[in-house]
Amino acid sequence: DESVFCDLNAFCTEERLCRCAPSFVQAGRQCIPRDYVSSRIIVPGAPCTPSDFCDGGASCLHGMCLCAQGYNPSPVGVCAPTQVGPGEGCAEGERCSRGSLCVGGLCLCPLETEERHGRCVPRATSEKMTFQKIAKSPGVPCAANPSICSGGSLCVFGVCTCPSGTTNVGGTCVNSDSG
Repeated sequence: DESVFCDLNAFCTEERLCRCAPSFVQAGRQCIPRDYVSSRIIVPGAPCTPSDFCDGGASCLHGMCLCAQGYNPSPVGVCAPTQVGPGEGCAEGERCSRGSLCVGGLCLCPLETEERHGRCVPRATSEKMTFQKIAKSPGVPCAANPSICSGGSLCVFGVCTCPSGTTNVGGTCVNSDSG
């Protein structure tokens, strides 16, 4: 479970988001006194002008207070990490949800669970633990997650590759016949 540490002038919401105290606004990742801001204060996701101050960690771009990539406006008025499920990317600050964890930029289900209908659920005890749904055979790209190669292969220059002295046979690296 990931801990949330908020700025001195902020508190943690039930959604595990940091929100500045009422007399403060969020500038980037810090809370500054509201009276330091002389311009109009706008919430994330709302229209703005270049002279407005976007609260909640947002920036005024193209006439809107926009959150950074991997974040979306939340109902509590801050930019919150986009929630993604098993099999989706988490390299840009997205928050893995539905029981998954961010490993190498990809939301994966923990070992004792498996993905079913977009969630990580406990594995049936009779099922063999396997990573076939996410593991990559020799010859398959692996740049996004180098630890995902299977069948004895290793991620070399972004492709699952059999070690020297072995050959890819049906997705498994086997010793080459020396003749």
